[in-house]
Amino acid sequence: MTAVEHTRTTGRGRITGFTLALNYLPLTQFLAAAAIVASQADSLRSAILWSAGWFFLLPPLACRLTLLIFGRPRGRALTQAARGTPQSQSNKKIM
Repeated sequence: MTAVEHTRTTGRGRITGFTLALNYLPLTQFLAAAAIVASQADSLRSAILWSAGWFFLLPPLACRLTLLIFGRPRGRALTQAARGTPQSQSNKKIM
């Protein structure tokens, strides 16, 4: 990495309160799952079934529902570094 590349990347890598708060989303999901399982399960077997349903069925269903509502993403060469463009601009020729 050259000095120029290093200065470009260090300027954007600040930790904000928003990015720090996003790290608590998995903990929130886990605590919500524990609360739902604890409230719905009467036995160990039902607790295992509720847990399996929460962790193995809920995320794929949420993703499919999101794709159904918003549609499939479009674009070429989309990486973590690429910025998304509105759909009206996606039809323009990329130079």
